[in-house]
Amino acid sequence: MATQTLEFTAGTGLTLTCKLFAIGADTVVASASATEKTNDKNRYTVAFTDIPAGDYRMNAFVGAVGGFANEVYDLTLVTATFYPRSEQELSAEAPDVIVNVTPAVVVQENTVSRNEIEIFTGESDDLTVYFYENDRVTPLDISEITPEFKISNKSDVLLYTIGASDIDLGGPDNNAITFSKATITSDDFEGKYSLRDTSNGNKVLATGKLTVTYAP
Repeated sequence: MATQTLEFTAGTGLTLTCKLFAIGADTVVASASATEKTNDKNRYTVAFTDIPAGDYRMNAFVGAVGGFANEVYDLTLVTATFYPRSEQELSAEAPDVIVNVTPAVVVQENTVSRNEIEIFTGESDDLTVYFYENDRVTPLDISEITPEFKISNKSDVLLYTIGASDIDLGGPDNNAITFSKATITSDDFEGKYSLRDTSNGNKVLATGKLTVTYAP
């Protein structure tokens, strides 16, 4: 059973009922009461159980009136604390840009986008990404995993599988992977990626968006 805790900001002292909607839908997926933190006023948490992985909008209601908080979350089917997309900003401790929380935070070296891994056609240098715990500060130690990096297009057709033999694990905190961009930059596309640990039940450690953009 996965307990997915959503954290958000709203006015202090409110009795909030949080309703979860799939993006673009008007059907309530789940509803639960929020709890304001004891010391960090205006900050609330609400817990849901076994919500399928996906993108959701959370609307906080007081009685029948909504809009006291309205945030979008990228949820995975794991027990973790999730933060709104609007708060996925650069951490002072992280070297580049936060891409995703699933359940790790992913940071890309030398990126040009604040929301996804973006590289360009024809590039053949190395791509390095760093992984952090959900607090966006603590490095996620991946030194013992057997990595596999998979990439699909937006229609979920698998395009590339980069195996452990082509991935270097490292970084100063044992939280980075590095592989050659040449593997995936022959054509431009918009897609998705996942990092899996094949030695641990093919567990997904991180997932998000990956774009290869044409550059002349």
